Amino acid sequence: MVMIIRSLNVPVAFGLGMFLEGVGIPFASSPMLIVASNESSKSLLTYVLSIFFGMIGGTTGSLVSYGIGRGITAPLFNRRLLRKKDEEREISRARKFLIDHGDKSILLAQLFGTTRTFISIPAGALRMKIWRFTLYSAIGSAIWCAAALGIFTIFHTYYNKLPFAGRFPSWAVMLIGMILAIGIPILIKKLRNNRKNNDKSQGNTLRSDSGREK
Repeated sequence: MVMIIRSLNVPVAFGLGMFLEGVGIPFASSPMLIVASNESSKSLLTYVLSIFFGMIGGTTGSLVSYGIGRGITAPLFNRRLLRKKDEEREISRARKFLIDHGDKSILLAQLFGTTRTFISIPAGALRMKIWRFTLYSAIGSAIWCAAALGIFTIFHTYYNKLPFAGRFPSWAVMLIGMILAIGIPILIKKLRNNRKNNDKSQGNTLRSDSGREK
């Protein structure tokens, strides 16, 4: 019992990260995923508890967002927080995903990045049955937690056997890799948008100049 209590800190923190992702903060669980997988490489109990609390946190957070979409908990939140252009785009994409794939899309969405974060609000708005939503969210969250923790745990386990692991800790390597994996696509997207805006403004300028010459 004492060992279980001592092992709860990391899994509970990971569950909190999953909860925050469920309520609309993308990648909120990522830092604790690194920590939880590192600890899981040392203890099977931590791995099992992290899956459990990750599932609970992810499902609970998704239910809060579901409530916002359905209008149950909406009065408790400022909806304008969810009206930024980027988030509106993600919510629209998740809504289309939900319509195209039906109720089981909730389970599938739990396995994919930002779709997992923003699928719950459209599900609530479309009045999906809450027991189905809860069931699919729980199953999807459990699968994602087990897979992500498993892959990261294997990385920690084998990396720590390398001769230079003492100089470059596995968690630091993984953190840098995660920052690059998240940051590079965002940077590329911003550069593309800036280029489009510049091309558009240049086109408007050329049209304006040609109009003046006429």
